[in-house]
Amino acid sequence: MPKRFLPSGELNIHDKIEITWNIKDEYKQIIDFYDGNGPLVTLIHGGYWRPSHTRVHMRALAGKLSKNGFRVANIEYRRDLDNPEKLFEDVNSALEKLTESIAIIGFSVGGQLALISNSQAHKLILLAPITDLQRTKDESLGDGAVDAYFGKTDLKRFDPSLKNYEQHLYILHGDADDRVPIEHSRDFAKSRGAALMEISGADHFAMVDPDGMAFELILHTLLSK
Repeated sequence: MPKRFLPSGELNIHDKIEITWNIKDEYKQIIDFYDGNGPLVTLIHGGYWRPSHTRVHMRALAGKLSKNGFRVANIEYRRDLDNPEKLFEDVNSALEKLTESIAIIGFSVGGQLALISNSQAHKLILLAPITDLQRTKDESLGDGAVDAYFGKTDLKRFDPSLKNYEQHLYILHGDADDRVPIEHSRDFAKSRGAALMEISGADHFAMVDPDGMAFELILHTLLSK
């Protein structure tokens, strides 16, 4: 297991460690850091807002990015049914400490979190992202995941489809995705001027496969001006 400590002042990025700090004395924020010689990239995992899905699902992608020279931060966040705001508080708390990130890579719900975050990163790279909460609710995606997590909460505050963006938006999506239909990304890309890269025959989880076509496209996007 990587070592864990509470940082003070500037964060030092070392080889595959966990860093934690307190948020309002009630929760220890956790980030996995992977060493590299290049710029910093931040990952946000998905999982339809369910606690059973964690940053572990992004570790293979993080490791491959590190081997390609990037420093990588793989962040964790709470899924609190009593207060959905805590999830976004956690994401923003992490990103406030990662201001040197050149890009945020969000997978599935992690794409939604990247889009509604306070990130100042130049690029948002969205992998099969949730881009429209109301549509996700209406189509009962993720076995009714929106209703299960947000309940009667007003969705407008958390809906990427209602925001405008100054960052460069890049979307990767497989046309065989049965968890988040590619039509969502096509419509969002058209309305927001995002660059959409469709991957033929790829399913949802192919977007975070470090040995698949998606990784080569992620790498190309990170290296492009």
